[in-house]
Amino acid sequence: MKKSHYKEIELIKKSIIDVLKNHKSSLNIKQIASKINRRGSQYRKLLVRSIDELIKENIVSENNTYKYQLCKEAETSSGIIKMNANGGGYVKLEDLSEVFINKKNTLNAMHEDFVLISFLKKKKKAEGVVQEIIKRSKNKYVGHIQQKNSSSFFIPKNRRITDFYIPAEKLGDAKNGDKVIVDFIDWPKSAGCPFGRVAKVLANSFSLDSEIETGIELFSIRNTFSKKIIKEVEALSTTINQKEIKKRRDFRKDITFTIDPIDAKDFDDAISIKYLPNKNVEIGVHIADVSHYVKSKSEIDKEAFLRSFSIYFPGNVIPMLPEKLSNVLCSLRPQEDKLSFSIAIEINNLYEIKSTWMGKGVINSNKRFSYEEAEEVIKTKKGEFYKELNLLNAIAKILRTHRIENGSIDFERRDIAFELNNKNEPVKIIQTNPLDTHKLVEEFMLLANKIVAKKLSSINTSIYRIH
Repeated sequence: MKKSHYKEIELIKKSIIDVLKNHKSSLNIKQIASKINRRGSQYRKLLVRSIDELIKENIVSENNTYKYQLCKEAETSSGIIKMNANGGGYVKLEDLSEVFINKKNTLNAMHEDFVLISFLKKKKKAEGVVQEIIKRSKNKYVGHIQQKNSSSFFIPKNRRITDFYIPAEKLGDAKNGDKVIVDFIDWPKSAGCPFGRVAKVLANSFSLDSEIETGIELFSIRNTFSKKIIKEVEALSTTINQKEIKKRRDFRKDITFTIDPIDAKDFDDAISIKYLPNKNVEIGVHIADVSHYVKSKSEIDKEAFLRSFSIYFPGNVIPMLPEKLSNVLCSLRPQEDKLSFSIAIEINNLYEIKSTWMGKGVINSNKRFSYEEAEEVIKTKKGEFYKELNLLNAIAKILRTHRIENGSIDFERRDIAFELNNKNEPVKIIQTNPLDTHKLVEEFMLLANKIVAKKLSSINTSIYRIH
């Protein structure tokens, strides 16, 4: 059968399904031909072939009067389609089983689209037919322009993606061989390939900056803030109102410090320690009170919701919040008063928790440690706040032992880092083992989360986060 006939059959099948959906009674082949405007002997073979395929695909059934209707309970399912280089693929279903999809049954689906499928009858292995593209996986692709005669095509870098046709008016300044990003426009049922538009011509030479720029464009990363957001941020005061401080518990006289990666630009959590008259110690775990500055439904809040997280590139970051918030107002910088959400935990000399308090606080960090600096103080027994760091480390080790004994999972891991040159380009991969100070911070953050979770669960107002 000619290639053009396959396209015609797909169109006829779609038309038959639409007609039968909108018709209460079953129809014979002549009635179907009339309603889809395919009357005449020239369409007979294509019409019969289309109906036969729909019956095999368990979409249409035939009754004993040679009439056809949609199957009442055609078994369908949905999942992500993974295409192969031959044009076919597999759909992974919710139960993790896989269904084979022949190239002719993909209905113009593309790699990792979310699709609805029906199942073919009497097959040795699970085989299906794509009935609907529920959601396209992406609409931007990277590759090269290839021109043949007067036509232009886009050849994707990922060979699981089919080639695109680029209409002349959508080519922009792109020329043959150019590396480009293309926007998916449409894939009409009658077309052999999708249609695209050149969104950006990229540099053909490799550089870290160009790759980052490509990634930002390709994944539609939001990397600028609107004028409305800038205006809101500029209106935020860097001075804390004394009335606000009086509403909060004051931790500013307690010994407090942050421990973060050496290249951190913002410090969003801190630990404090206070020696109590009863010989117990009170450990404070503090996080920046972002909600004081970012009000619900504000422009900043709406933008943060769309971003969800900050994105880190070598030597560069695209923040979830504007820099004034992330690096200044909500960064627990040393020698500055900062608003916090705080948890105070009283621990005795047997390392037992005697009481807890949680609420809004105000802190003033004494020092900003890197993990390596704090580790050096503990190991050499010299340096600022050795006594406090050493005690916190001892308590963290006991808490960790108890946690593991009670069934917690020990995620012992090695971290991968990059050594950068003066151009912020990676020149070396470094494998690092976790330090005691990593575990120290981790243990107190886990303890704080556990205390909050217990409190919220007791009032049936829990929010569960998978991280």
